[in-house]
Amino acid sequence: MTYIDIQEIGLLTDAIYGGPRLEIGAVKRLLSAWKLVTPFDVFAVDTPKPFPESCLRIGKSRKVSRATGSVRNDSGSARVLTLHPGIAYVLEPTDISSVRSALELAGFAAGASETCAGPGDLVRAIQQAVLKLRRAQLSPGVATLTTLAEGQARALALHRVRAKHEGAAEAVRSWVDIVMNRHQDRLNTVRRKLVEGLCLLTLEQDVAADLAYPFQVALRRLVDTFSLPALREAFDLALIDIVPFLHAPPAGVSSLFDDAVAFLSSRFDQNIGLAQTARQVGCSEAYLSRLFKKQTGRTLTDHLQALRVSRARELLLETDSPLRVIAPKTGFATAKHFHRVFLKQTGMTPHAFRSSYRA
Repeated sequence: MTYIDIQEIGLLTDAIYGGPRLEIGAVKRLLSAWKLVTPFDVFAVDTPKPFPESCLRIGKSRKVSRATGSVRNDSGSARVLTLHPGIAYVLEPTDISSVRSALELAGFAAGASETCAGPGDLVRAIQQAVLKLRRAQLSPGVATLTTLAEGQARALALHRVRAKHEGAAEAVRSWVDIVMNRHQDRLNTVRRKLVEGLCLLTLEQDVAADLAYPFQVALRRLVDTFSLPALREAFDLALIDIVPFLHAPPAGVSSLFDDAVAFLSSRFDQNIGLAQTARQVGCSEAYLSRLFKKQTGRTLTDHLQALRVSRARELLLETDSPLRVIAPKTGFATAKHFHRVFLKQTGMTPHAFRSSYRA
């Protein structure tokens, strides 16, 4: 009987998602326990239901034994890692076509394979296999949608959910589609965007006792989900749990506020502020200022700057553009003003933020 160190399985899981690098000796022990010799192919499979072990017994009957963190086929065929719910990783030392065909017949979506060249390449191969699965699950044609489209879609979706509009489900689906396609290579970013949506949706009732439990359940469900289709389902379930506890907004006020939020989300990179927003939604500056303070606990300017800084964080991480280029793209008049606001909002300078997260 082969024993697998549970701690080493945990370290492998952490390494896949950006944790400390797994020592080469630990990888060699895992591969030895799984009776795998490099090179071999890896592909990721979406597993919304239990993984069918019968798919590994292709061609003739083979006895399958279990070990912590994996399903191992003693005959030298495919191995399956089940490190967390939602995704399984198939490690195949020979030809994977028969296993893939069996999985597709059983209704499981699989990404393209990635070759693991040696023990030091295992984490990278699994990471690439996950990315290929995500790309296979989503239409690449929508991936170029901008953050402006995302902000507009979110504002519309949250407005319709709060108002319990008949088109709420369609608006939510459109927003989630944009988020998943724009960030298909970044599972944590998708999860963060969905969590931010729930936080904005429940902002006015943040201390409501009746909302606390369904909100916690929704967050736990999103955090424990590791595939894009499952995240979509988890978000839908979260709305089902939360919406009944949302208080209906006063007639007119919610519409005006949401119109203002939608305008700011779509124009934050331009030279706008309280005066332009008030004219857009059709009310006085003083009334809109009081409404924003009441609804969010902060000023409209603070909200606008938060939108700009949020987009700036994305550009700092996704590009190598200097501050003088990022500043005008995010609505700041000068790099100096951008630097000052970013430091106030995040507690660190743009350069420090980029360096710390990339490190």
